[in-house]
Amino acid sequence: MTNSNQNTSVSNTETISKEGVEILIVDDEDTIITMLTHMLEFEGYKTRSALNGQAALSAVHDNKPSLIILDLMMPGISGFEVCKELKTQREYSPIPVIMLTAKKGFDDRVTGLRVGANDYITKPFNIDELLNSIEKQLINSKKMREQEGIESTAKFEVTSDFTYIKQVNDLIMRIFGQTNLTEEEIVEFEYCLNEALINAVEHGSGLDPDKLVYVSYTLKKDKLIIEIEDEGQGFDFRSVADPTTEENILNPRGRGIFIMKNYMDEVFYNEKGTKITLIKNLVA
Repeated sequence: MTNSNQNTSVSNTETISKEGVEILIVDDEDTIITMLTHMLEFEGYKTRSALNGQAALSAVHDNKPSLIILDLMMPGISGFEVCKELKTQREYSPIPVIMLTAKKGFDDRVTGLRVGANDYITKPFNIDELLNSIEKQLINSKKMREQEGIESTAKFEVTSDFTYIKQVNDLIMRIFGQTNLTEEEIVEFEYCLNEALINAVEHGSGLDPDKLVYVSYTLKKDKLIIEIEDEGQGFDFRSVADPTTEENILNPRGRGIFIMKNYMDEVFYNEKGTKITLIKNLVA
């Protein structure tokens, strides 16, 4: 379970007005669309629907919804592809996406989160779970809009179960809204963030569920700073071989660090090798 004190978390007392909130339901099963439409409209939400991925993209381009409930397995463009396309575009990245699918596998869940989904709920689903997720995502989205253009910080702790990807997605959404980084730069930044977290979780903490990884995010006027620290033994980062040399070209060790140093303006470790700092300068 992920323990988070990130300032986009939702308290039990927070609510959001449903006035003007429109939810796009994307599923290739008419029965699911009908059931969700009735349920959500009974709760006071407006709804639209799409029967496939291409129709979903067209619906979003025509009029941005407040939130998307997205089926994973559809003919043509899959839910994974729809989510990935939307989450890599500045205009659409802030829209919360809840994946709703019959696929219960861990790999599918991780893939869904890695392409930017804000939550992943399996069928048959609990209605209260879905409604709670919708409200949580709408509240987080509102908070991020309110923080656009201001300096901010966030901190959270993660374990080795990969649920930290939800927090990564929240950070990427925030970066889209709060910086002038290009879409390409944000994709590069997301790669670096995931690479550093995977190193910390898999190599630093050794996938030990009792060890935490600490992540802090600081946005200043001129730079974006991410610090990631694990509870492992550390490593000698100076001994990591240069993967661009002929003798190391096939060795995967050090490749991630090399790419991070190319994408970011500054990358450095603490003396013990348990904490990495990533810095991206911002152009005024």
